[in-house]
Amino acid sequence: MLEGIEGVVVERRESHLVIGVSGFRFRIYCTPASVESFPVGSSISLRTYLHFTQDRAPELYGFSGEVEYELFTSLLKVSKIGPKLAMKILSSASAERLRTMIASRDVSELSRVPGVGKKTAERLVTEISDLVGAGSIETSTERFDQVEEAVNALVSLGFETSSARQMIRRVASESESLSAQDLIREALKLSKKT
Repeated sequence: MLEGIEGVVVERRESHLVIGVSGFRFRIYCTPASVESFPVGSSISLRTYLHFTQDRAPELYGFSGEVEYELFTSLLKVSKIGPKLAMKILSSASAERLRTMIASRDVSELSRVPGVGKKTAERLVTEISDLVGAGSIETSTERFDQVEEAVNALVSLGFETSSARQMIRRVASESESLSAQDLIREALKLSKKT
């Protein structure tokens, strides 16, 4: 129904951004890393998920990359996980790390994620491990290592960890075949544009 939004950040809060679009203002719930990476006045383009029920006002959730969006929608397929809990889970670790834990059926590691107890971790691996495990677990782990290497390199160059992670996530979501060096190079190009 509403695939995405492009506009300018007019307000930032801990759990959401307010984005101005042609005279309208939209509240978009995002991960804290996304909120931190877009200062007020910056242009923004997000993939969105619209959630509404009969007893509540509609809520918009925003994602800067396809990987994060796809993991969010996969989490919603798990029984007893709604958008708020799915966003809390996404806020606790990188999408790549969460995918690796779910695909490898690592219940003990998932149980340590804020908002996820043992029962929820078991439901995650039972209900969606096949959905998030596209490709082999080894490939997912290798990709996670590349992303972490790129993030660490940006931090050593003086970027804040949350900003570095957000830039690398955005670049990684556009191409799964980039090496760690390519991820760093593309992220640096991206930082010059903002």
